[in-house]
Amino acid sequence: MKSLLVDKWQESFQIEARQLAAYLASVGGGHPVHSSQDLAMRAGFKDTPLPGVQVVGAALAALTRQMATLPIKLLDVKSSFFHPVLPGDEIHLTWLLDPDSTKETERYVEGQYTAVCELGDAVKAATVHVRLRVVREG
Repeated sequence: MKSLLVDKWQESFQIEARQLAAYLASVGGGHPVHSSQDLAMRAGFKDTPLPGVQVVGAALAALTRQMATLPIKLLDVKSSFFHPVLPGDEIHLTWLLDPDSTKETERYVEGQYTAVCELGDAVKAATVHVRLRVVREG
């Protein structure tokens, strides 16, 4: 059953300005630093940054696509941010399973993944740590 937990996979994606606008509309606006170039520049950004939670959400979407055929439960999600991500930046995502984290019972297989989000120039922008469980069927 441990073989259901893929050791590693990679994916790249971009979040465009229109997706940022849709996200902000869906959450009632969010912090103005994500919609006001003036405020973003006053805060030290070179442009309006993407909300970290939007970047994490896109990374989690990659995880769920990878495991779409499996009955999974997310048990824990943690993230850290190191560099701003701007609309249109190419984000390279690498998910790695911690082999020492796997646990197998009669009912499930559990493990912890870490995703590293790097920008096109190999700058680490964020990490996402996910502990999940794949429930055995039957």
